[in-house]
Amino acid sequence: MNREQESNLNDCLQLRQPILSDTNAIEAILQQVQGLHIKLRPDVYRPVSPMMTEERLATLIEEKTALVVVWRKEAGEETIVAYADWMFREYQSPTHVPRRVLYLDTLAVEEQYRNRGIGAAILDWVKEYAREKGMDGIELQVNGRNLDARRMYARNGFREKSVNMELKLEHISEEK
Repeated sequence: MNREQESNLNDCLQLRQPILSDTNAIEAILQQVQGLHIKLRPDVYRPVSPMMTEERLATLIEEKTALVVVWRKEAGEETIVAYADWMFREYQSPTHVPRRVLYLDTLAVEEQYRNRGIGAAILDWVKEYAREKGMDGIELQVNGRNLDARRMYARNGFREKSVNMELKLEHISEEK
């Protein structure tokens, strides 16, 4: 994303490419989301730190595959309130129609800023960016128990493509 592509969401919000000094703010947002995942699925997720390093962010910046949403306060103060990153995937196999998609790997909004349209604004930007890049679609994964996120994606045009299912093997031995 270059300066010409930066989008003003309203008088206070702006989408922009991250810079290395954003690492700690991004880390805090990612930790909040990881905490939610742990709460929803403690059998799958566990605490991990760090989730974002300067090295990882430098790679995303170089690849131009990340953005942050900045809340601009009075006196020029900024607060990072959301983060997203993505990758490009190509599907080619004898059994599938060839497709190029933007895979939205992360979309995370700081807890106190959720339900304000920030996630939808990121998705609007990502949709336009994917069109400009000639992608056939956008894909993502969402925790099946994260109902708020699932509703937000549905409101923004996303539909289920496939469903991941699991069978815990310890349950099989208990049933016999």
